[in-house]
Amino acid sequence: MSLLNVVASYSTYNRWANQKLIDWLKTLNQEILHTETASSFKTIIDTIEHLNKAQLYWLLFVLGKDISEFDWNVVNRNVIHVFQDLIEVSKRMEMDFFAFDESQLTQKLQFTSRQNHLSRYEYIMHVINHGTFHRGQIITMARSLGVIEGIPKTDYLVFVSERE
Repeated sequence: MSLLNVVASYSTYNRWANQKLIDWLKTLNQEILHTETASSFKTIIDTIEHLNKAQLYWLLFVLGKDISEFDWNVVNRNVIHVFQDLIEVSKRMEMDFFAFDESQLTQKLQFTSRQNHLSRYEYIMHVINHGTFHRGQIITMARSLGVIEGIPKTDYLVFVSERE
């Protein structure tokens, strides 16, 4: 599988997994989304907002946009808008990541705040991996709040098997 195919497949996977997660979260009582748990972020909705912010940040970075004034603050907004934003950014990532050619994907990008100098595709894979981490975290948070029904399977292998 070529690098182009890997990036395309994982970008589509990211959108698919986020959509599965959001579809499931929409079925839950909204109180659960705002209930505090012991996790990286206090609530499920805060975690979704962080995931969305991180996706947008890294999308802008790999597109070469100015991220120096990026606002990382998570604000409590309407749940439906937060869900919509995550899906929209996931779609933008998929579309924009598909547009890169092999030379663009292997181009080194300088991320100054950490002194990383990685290929564009490595940053793309980083943001997709980051999303996988937080989707798992959200499911664990929901389980800790007593949710046991309808928990989606968002593994890459499930995605692949559903496509076939």
